[in-house]
Amino acid sequence: MATSFHDIVEGLQEQIGRSFAVILGQVDSRQTERLWMSVGRFDVMHLPRTTVTEVVPPLYASSIMEWSSGVPEAKLNFDGTSLDQIGGLSLGGLRLMGVGQDLEFLAQIETGMELIQETTIEDVQLKTGKSGDLAVISIRRVFKNNGQDMLRCTETFIGR
Repeated sequence: MATSFHDIVEGLQEQIGRSFAVILGQVDSRQTERLWMSVGRFDVMHLPRTTVTEVVPPLYASSIMEWSSGVPEAKLNFDGTSLDQIGGLSLGGLRLMGVGQDLEFLAQIETGMELIQETTIEDVQLKTGKSGDLAVISIRRVFKNNGQDMLRCTETFIGR
């Protein structure tokens, strides 16, 4: 039996205030280089390799939604999305669209650092738009290294 949209939203509302921690692992120099390239910062590529790989773009941690090697195909929805889209929080199969971020850069993330992501659902509101019901979900992700907050990211998503 399929779970209704309203049941999923109620389940998310019951999780407001709960936090989930996920060990992300070590910041990888290859990933850092790829992000520099993807944001068009080719100017840093002329620097010595050690400099490029040590300097992590400020948006690195918040720009990655899936830190694992991926989800087995058998566990994907029919459209290729994952049931668990946000760091340990069960979204019940809702499809999400990001609608904004508020970022606090607290300390420089460097390659080799071990990161932990603590995710908290801050708010879930049921709204009705022109095309039907939707959930406005506010999530806070805090990226930590050795207990120190490195980056705080509050994000808003629309879920359907």
